[in-house]
Amino acid sequence: MKYRAIFFDFGGTLMSMDRDAVACEYVARARQRGAALDLAAARAMFAALDDEIPSRARQTPPLSLNARVGEKFWKTLFADGWSRLELARDAKAVSHLYRKFRHGEFNRLFDDTRPALAALKARGLMLGLLSNFTRDCQTALETLGIADYFAHIIVSAIVRVEKPERAIFD
Repeated sequence: MKYRAIFFDFGGTLMSMDRDAVACEYVARARQRGAALDLAAARAMFAALDDEIPSRARQTPPLSLNARVGEKFWKTLFADGWSRLELARDAKAVSHLYRKFRHGEFNRLFDDTRPALAALKARGLMLGLLSNFTRDCQTALETLGIADYFAHIIVSAIVRVEKPERAIFD
């Protein structure tokens, strides 16, 4: 059987959260508040939070289908970072972190993503993306420079159903 198309998930498959970029933002925001924050401590804190994202997400309604649910989820996560660093929560800093997250500034491609996509496209395969993601998926793909690889992009926030529901695959 010869394959003609390959569909990818986005988060965790082609890219991930850039933990160092997030940690650096915590340090920068803490400095603006006059607090000293060690970068290693911020890295360790956010690595732990990042590892918790899948289990936290399973405890909420679908994040990509309701913008308010998604915003609350991410703002709570970023706010929890301040608590874990034993610094007072800062709503302005949390909003700043959330804005940077929404604009894709914390996304990073895995090292093998671009070479793999280029090799598959060079073989004549049609590439698609099927992801539980927000309406910002296209922007995130463009920011990362990989949007042009995909002939089809199916995003849960747009089609209004999340994986693993059969309807998103149909």
